[in-house]
Amino acid sequence: DFARIKIGIGHPRDSQETGHIPVERYVLGRFTPDEYTFITALFPSVIDGIRTFTFNGSGPAMNVLNSSTSS
Repeated sequence: DFARIKIGIGHPRDSQETGHIPVERYVLGRFTPDEYTFITALFPSVIDGIRTFTFNGSGPAMNVLNSSTSS
């Protein structure tokens, strides 16, 4: 067993703009400018989560990461 930190990107069927794109192309494709802005804004929270995971374990890290993405 191992722990991991991941960021979900959704599914192409979730949007009319991307519903026609095959899943593998959607997952492996480049971010749009708006997606890039959104994802880079998450980096400070992800870094805090990694620090928390390293020093306090996965439970506290999940609390840090999940609470920051829902606000």
